[in-house]
Amino acid sequence: MAKRREHMTAEYYGKLHSESSGYKENNWLMPEVDNVLSCQPKSLLEIGVGNGRFLTEAAKRVDRVIGVDWAASPVAKGMPANVELIIADVTRHPLPSVDLICSADVLEHFAPDAVDGVLASIHIAAQRNFHVIACYDDGHSHLSIFPPEVWLAKFRSLSADYRLVRSEVRGRKKGTICVIANY
Repeated sequence: MAKRREHMTAEYYGKLHSESSGYKENNWLMPEVDNVLSCQPKSLLEIGVGNGRFLTEAAKRVDRVIGVDWAASPVAKGMPANVELIIADVTRHPLPSVDLICSADVLEHFAPDAVDGVLASIHIAAQRNFHVIACYDDGHSHLSIFPPEVWLAKFRSLSADYRLVRSEVRGRKKGTICVIANY
């Protein structure tokens, strides 16, 4: 784990965004667009924007859209006018207040000792949350590998309103993912 943590930098993720076809093509929030936006937010913040596809789609239905990532993605250029991109480390910088914060395949990239602080920051910045979390070891960048029940307990330590929307097995690695929301 320590060796893995050493290379987890903004530069590392910037390189993945620039060179990895998986990072350029996949966006695990895209299949969730209707579920995420079912609470009809006026403002939305996505943590870990990746290729920016979700932000572009959300901007069609949400007045103010913000994407926060610590690595700029070259494919996230040309965003609609109502999208703001912020380059920041959410473990160190406060998040702007919005109606909804969402993420997909992001929270597991934080070190275990940072997860509780990140979740508290997310919870404080938005009354609604929707998160897709990979609960498996991807062999290179997942640092916080917890089963769905542990992720739910972490969110529920902030509010009893959080619920496990679903958990399922994804992809050829047969890794479990979970979806946690509080609406």
